[in-house]
Amino acid sequence: MSTSAFSVHRSHAVSVPKEAPVTEKVQVFDVDRLTCIEAEMSNVSQWGCRLTSDNIQLLGKSIGIRVGSEMYLRAATVTSITGNDAAIVFSAAQTDAGVSRRQEPRKPVSLPIVMSDRDGNIRVTGRIIDASKSGCRVAAEGLSKLPDEIIIRVLGMPRALVGQIMRREGDEAGVRLNWEAVRDLAARTQKAAREAS
Repeated sequence: MSTSAFSVHRSHAVSVPKEAPVTEKVQVFDVDRLTCIEAEMSNVSQWGCRLTSDNIQLLGKSIGIRVGSEMYLRAATVTSITGNDAAIVFSAAQTDAGVSRRQEPRKPVSLPIVMSDRDGNIRVTGRIIDASKSGCRVAAEGLSKLPDEIIIRVLGMPRALVGQIMRREGDEAGVRLNWEAVRDLAARTQKAAREAS
């Protein structure tokens, strides 16, 4: 297995409810601090994943992820830590190598959108230019103004999306969609609407 290859093996014998996030136990090595923790990996996409651990605060920026008994580590970067969760971006070289093997091919689209921070203080208009179930690529002027976690409103759709910007390339960015956060946001919006009426 080459150093650029990375696969996540999941048992097909285990029945997982549709709403339950699929997780896998991994070892995470901090390159700079020389620490090692066990974590659960979830929300895996071609761009990155989420790591959850009681010891997540021991991680710095540069990490390596070992899945199962794999001989090689997957180089990655910690982009943010909230509570026991860390948002992870895979290294560019390994991400590009995995693009041709992605299980969810991107479909070219052209959807007008408005992106904002969670509070709605920063707003940027743009377009989704390709999409899959787990993520999309957006194009817009002013992307640099937005934080990594964004709210995406597709014009004509009633439900807003929640995403994590994983890679920025000029006026384009790769976004991982967080469907769990989308459901939470929709529930809070409906509750606020009921209370206001």
